[in-house]
Amino acid sequence: MSKWKTIDDFLSEHKSLIQMIWEIIDDEDYESLSEYSYEIWSKTRSKVNRSPITHCFDCIYIVANCTGKKVSVSYLKYIGQMTLGRGVKAMDSLGRIEDRWFVQDWARDIIIDVIGDEELYQDCVAWWMRDEEE
Repeated sequence: MSKWKTIDDFLSEHKSLIQMIWEIIDDEDYESLSEYSYEIWSKTRSKVNRSPITHCFDCIYIVANCTGKKVSVSYLKYIGQMTLGRGVKAMDSLGRIEDRWFVQDWARDIIIDVIGDEELYQDCVAWWMRDEEE
């Protein structure tokens, strides 16, 4: 039995989680940044091989680093511990470059559409693409 009665309950819970995390990261711009993160999450969640919560943290990491709000994976893990009682490691266990959801064409297009700048996207994912260049 699911803990959510409806899909709207499921979506609302994850939207609230994203907003709560953004309030911790940036109490000034959290509304717009949480909307960007949620939009990416909601448009990609059915295609990724990530738990919904871990995927929330992935999307927050991407938006943070694409918008100059640089956060580390370690800091997000700490926030997960504070908010959920367990560390959640964003961008973890993503395997080979072709398995990383955020560099696949369909996801890249969604992220760029939401953040509005391909160069920012490229800068954000450059570290994760390093395996391809080695």
